[in-house]
Amino acid sequence: MNYQMIGFVIGRILWTEAALLLLPALVALLYGEPALPFLGPILLLLIAGLPFRKKPKQTSLYARDGFAVVALAWVLMSAFGALPFVISGYIPHCIDAFFETVSGFTTTGATILTAVEPLSQCPALLPPAPAFSMMWKLYPMECCSGAASPTGSAAWACWSSSWRCCP
Repeated sequence: MNYQMIGFVIGRILWTEAALLLLPALVALLYGEPALPFLGPILLLLIAGLPFRKKPKQTSLYARDGFAVVALAWVLMSAFGALPFVISGYIPHCIDAFFETVSGFTTTGATILTAVEPLSQCPALLPPAPAFSMMWKLYPMECCSGAASPTGSAAWACWSSSWRCCP
């Protein structure tokens, strides 16, 4: 197994998640809500990706390596993605936040939240959920992953759903 290349890919994935967390942090700041639930995980993701920033000389990945990358990426992205929910207190239990994050990244539709239907109208205008929590749930998790990625249209899904969300 090419452990250095696996680490390099995982590091890039962690940095990508950090970049995805920037938009909900910006929304939180715009709406006068605390940005700490996003800034903490962003910092942790950047630090976690630092040891893997150097591209190795041997860059080939085989099936075994691919399986390791996919498994590690799903677990790490879901664990770090659950942190904003836990830090904000919106979903106080780690297991529930992890479940909600995995559900969001896979776009299964399963949720622990009650009254989800009103949340799909416009995440920034809905009480009682803070705007940043709904922005994190609806934008990067459900628009940029899961069903959108295999079709190769993740960018289009993000663009079109951001305009569809608020009239």
